[in-house]
Amino acid sequence: SHSSPDLPGVWYWGQNAVCDSGGYVQQLGRTWEQSNYTLWNLQERNWLDRKTRVIFIEFTQYFQNVDLYSVVTLLVEFPFTGGSYTTIDVKPFSLLRLSTGVDFLLV
Repeated sequence: SHSSPDLPGVWYWGQNAVCDSGGYVQQLGRTWEQSNYTLWNLQERNWLDRKTRVIFIEFTQYFQNVDLYSVVTLLVEFPFTGGSYTTIDVKPFSLLRLSTGVDFLLV
């Protein structure tokens, strides 16, 4: 059975389950080597093991030539039966200036 999260937040619909916004956060490095080391370290310290059910990798990309941002969420699910399922969600958006001197984020 699943219970609702303690705080209202974002729900993610994967291929195998629905995940709430609870859990732990680990920032990855700015380079492939730093990120790879961080993931290796999590696995070595048993933060990523056979009981891990889902990993979210989220980042924002800016495309200067079209003045457009994209928020990318990569979801990797690990069902208890083994294997993995991946889901990717890309949400492009632009920042619109609504007043002089202050910018607001519109998604």
